[in-house]
Amino acid sequence: MSVYKTGIILIILSWIACLNPYWIIFGGPVFIIGLLIVWLSKIKLKTKLLTTFLPLLLWCPGMLAFVFLASKHMTPETFLIPKDFRGQITLIYNEPCGQTVPKVDVRMIYKIPDNGVMILTNKFETGIIDQEYYFVDNNWNKIENGSH
Repeated sequence: MSVYKTGIILIILSWIACLNPYWIIFGGPVFIIGLLIVWLSKIKLKTKLLTTFLPLLLWCPGMLAFVFLASKHMTPETFLIPKDFRGQITLIYNEPCGQTVPKVDVRMIYKIPDNGVMILTNKFETGIIDQEYYFVDNNWNKIENGSH
């Protein structure tokens, strides 16, 4: 196996490992060793530069895609808040006496009561959130921003 191929294999393996940010401490030194091997090989300067900068340029989008795809996503939620409500909203989860939050399309719709306290039978979810908040009139119609 040529020296260049050995360097490329080390660069590719360490690049994949470094997509998980916690593994940079292990993959980073291997990546640098791979780059040193590539730069010590007898290939064109253009190929050496490409082999050096392409993985570095692709690392950030690759790492962000890995984190996004590997993370748990919560069910999207919409909170409908009475137009005159001011204060803290409190959601109490996993109570048998609570109400079940309806799901419209793929979103959970929380109709917040006037006192801001909502007791739910739903279990508490964790993960990346997708939440929308709207003030509503007495008929639960969304109010446009600025008209309140």
